Amino acid sequence: RQVSIIILRGYVNFILQKSLFLLHSFCRLITLLALARIKYERHIMNINPNVLSLEESLLLSALVCGVTPENPTIHRLQLFFCANFIIGKDNAEEDFQRCIETEVKRNNSTKCWKRADRAIYELTPQGYNRSKQLFPDISPRFSPADDIEQVRYKLIGRYNNEDLIFERHGRKVKARIGNEYFTNMEDACLHLGFPTEDRSAARILYNLAVRSKFKVA
Repeated sequence: RQVSIIILRGYVNFILQKSLFLLHSFCRLITLLALARIKYERHIMNINPNVLSLEESLLLSALVCGVTPENPTIHRLQLFFCANFIIGKDNAEEDFQRCIETEVKRNNSTKCWKRADRAIYELTPQGYNRSKQLFPDISPRFSPADDIEQVRYKLIGRYNNEDLIFERHGRKVKARIGNEYFTNMEDACLHLGFPTEDRSAARILYNLAVRSKFKVA
């Protein structure tokens, strides 16, 4: 019986040592990933978004989102989100939309974008080459979403002295304003005093998050 206890203790100690080793390795991995993210974000922060044109911002956003000649398509909501909240450009969604549509309608061989589907855009080989010329050291942080269901984000901030959270999970959007939850964005806009009329309520709230410098959660 005493021998069994000794063996059991040895086995328990072995398991504890292995567990501590795995925990240490996991913590080190998390630390390295956090440092890598900080380094990446500092690199992005060294690029002043205020000196970038809308076209340049979208090209940089495409690189950050992992768009390549082999995988050239991206949903516009991911492209614009990255331009706003990763790169730091404070233009409204409509500004980016007009910019990329102007490029799509250009009738020459040097245009950077073409339309792949209703809300999907394709970076042309010329566009990719231009983006790498402008930003040669940028490596991808995300994988490009080519379907709205892949577009997900959560933004947090304050407006009118109230905490506000705005989330998108594909086609579903929801908001929390103070302690009230909204799944209907028109109701959320009404609560904040924004008329919607013929405008997209989700776009109104998104642009509010851009103007109010919300953070990515």
